[in-house]
Amino acid sequence: MFTNRRSWSFDRPLKVDGAEISVLNSTKFLGLTLDSKLNWNEHIDNLCKKTKCILMQCRRAVGPTWGFKPALMRWVYNAMVKPVLSYGSTIWINGTKTKRNQTLLNGVQRLANVIIMGALPTTPGTALDVITGTPPLDLWLSEEAAKGALRLRDLGHWLPPPAGRPSTRLTSHISTNDRLLRDIPECNIIREERTPALSIDQTFQVEIPAKETYQEADYEQYEITCFTDGSKTTEGVGSGLTIRASPGNENLNLEESYHHNDQCTVFQEEVYAVGKAATMLNDKTVVGKKILINCDSQSAIRAINSTVIKTHTLEQTTRELNDLGRANNVLLCWIPAHKGHEGNETADRLAKNGANNCDEPELVKLPIPRGVCYMALRRKTLSDWCRTYAVCPPKVLYTMWRDRFSRGLLKMGKGDL
Repeated sequence: MFTNRRSWSFDRPLKVDGAEISVLNSTKFLGLTLDSKLNWNEHIDNLCKKTKCILMQCRRAVGPTWGFKPALMRWVYNAMVKPVLSYGSTIWINGTKTKRNQTLLNGVQRLANVIIMGALPTTPGTALDVITGTPPLDLWLSEEAAKGALRLRDLGHWLPPPAGRPSTRLTSHISTNDRLLRDIPECNIIREERTPALSIDQTFQVEIPAKETYQEADYEQYEITCFTDGSKTTEGVGSGLTIRASPGNENLNLEESYHHNDQCTVFQEEVYAVGKAATMLNDKTVVGKKILINCDSQSAIRAINSTVIKTHTLEQTTRELNDLGRANNVLLCWIPAHKGHEGNETADRLAKNGANNCDEPELVKLPIPRGVCYMALRRKTLSDWCRTYAVCPPKVLYTMWRDRFSRGLLKMGKGDL
């Protein structure tokens, strides 16, 4: 029963199909402990007890001057303990806003840092966080909760905040996560990831020959040959393609470069270039031709050939290839990069021109990968951490400490600390 009252009761017992249902102050559902006041205190208590038990078992393998290196124990903490804490954090993130629960979470991290560094029991927890380069758990959990909300948004499972008058005591986890994501510009741009969809009825062929036995195709047997490539340089991101047609189809010959937003990946450019080549041929109503499309990215070809489509760029590319394959014989083939193949070298030059913004290439903005949003969330966590630590003693350590100090200490053995 969810209520804020200290004492309550029913006039008559609750029954379902004649069986009496007992009323409890808390219950467990899908690994989350729901308490009657929805303050998540009991759930966080259980998490802290469970994670401290895991840490105490790990403590048997280390001592102040012997045992695993700090880097390995930090990995154990990040890989085995933190996932236990962050499970379902998107739902119960509001529980970390109270001083009581923050103190419990800080106790878990302090124990972990003492084990990692072999520090004395009286070492300040805030100083240990800086020495090990580990943000406080309440800030880290907010980051993980926002990541979960972002994934649910991309999959179409995220709901709007509840309607009605907002409660003065309770805040919806939806509102909390939306508020955090709203403050980060990268999280409000269309993202590359989408709800997975099946791609079964493909009308084009795919071939990835072995690198050791690769032989360049006989281009004379194809009426249209395309070469595509993607590139990322210090100047930006771009893609390029060249289409070469047999005599009698010279109107199809072209070379194009494209400049993309800096957040895009080379994988996106490779996939986009293949789809753009198919789009151009579709726009010119090519019918009854034998077409070869060469791409030097095996990962892009395997993703296009996959039966599960997980990104918007892949969806568009697959759709264009299927449209082209319905009226033509289309083969998407892998070609080794930087091996002197003239068509591939031309596509590579065009892609670099697009990346370097040479010859005024067409600007094409693509959806950004979710990883860009994750990096923005991490930057916000670190900035909040610096702002919080700046008002806590000892300020001298905060002023002089550098991240490279943490990396050096973590690589040292226990006997050298």
